[in-house]
Amino acid sequence: DWLGHDWASRAREAGCAVITDISDRDEMVAAVLAVLDDEATESDPASPLTLDPELVADFFALGSCYLQMELLTRHMHHFGNLDEVFLQREVVMAAESVVADDAETARTHLKTCFESLHEARERFYPVDCYLIDLCLVVPEVADEHFRKLLVGESPVNLMLRVADAETIVEDQPELAGLIREAWERETIDVVGGDYEEIPVPLVPVDSLLWDLQRGRSTLKRLFGREPTTWARRRFGLAPLLPQLLSRSGYHSALHFLLDDGLYPDSEQSKLRWEGCDGTVVDAMSRIPLAA
Repeated sequence: DWLGHDWASRAREAGCAVITDISDRDEMVAAVLAVLDDEATESDPASPLTLDPELVADFFALGSCYLQMELLTRHMHHFGNLDEVFLQREVVMAAESVVADDAETARTHLKTCFESLHEARERFYPVDCYLIDLCLVVPEVADEHFRKLLVGESPVNLMLRVADAETIVEDQPELAGLIREAWERETIDVVGGDYEEIPVPLVPVDSLLWDLQRGRSTLKRLFGREPTTWARRRFGLAPLLPQLLSRSGYHSALHFLLDDGLYPDSEQSKLRWEGCDGTVVDAMSRIPLAA
């Protein structure tokens, strides 16, 4: 439903606090807290609370999941079956536990909230959902944050050009061992394989094969493994790729570009990318969202 053009002014005249023209979450939260702090100071001038940042992040995640649940329900033309009274009670109890510095109880109530959303979704959209973390790696960002990512336990996919991987290892040889170890314990996966990411439709097939084989052999030499998911940043999607990728050891691909080039950009979470000879490779064409 569309709101009237004067809804913000009318809401303010009715005594509501309206926050507009802000898209950054931290700025939005600060603006909301500023309004609440003013009201709290007038009634109870106590010192501000210090809350567990991880639990605060869980509340943000719950709000995001609730919004996605409502949008999914509407787009699928389904009636909502969420027990909102129960959900509201659990959320309030979780918030009260956080304020009381009872993290265990807060997590218990938050878990109940997420399970309630999951059960409601399962009734009309019973499919498995996955979150794919894709990290675009270039030599300029191979810093201390990248090291922490490699030694961490959160699964992540590294999208990098093989020539950039060589540059990173030459500048910081110790990163080769970290990437190798993380890849072996399956906390990271390297997606890619092209050495220089040459413009595929504009070069002979022999040049394409040479670039792909050189890239895969270089990754094998640097990190001890070869990628099984193909991806690239720059222009280079072509109908002959599924055949070449399948015969080179790939079982999946990312059918989108992050830099230049024109290509069929219908976004799909999963599709069957068919080549000119009928070879099919599982692919995803949904453009990633910035973190």
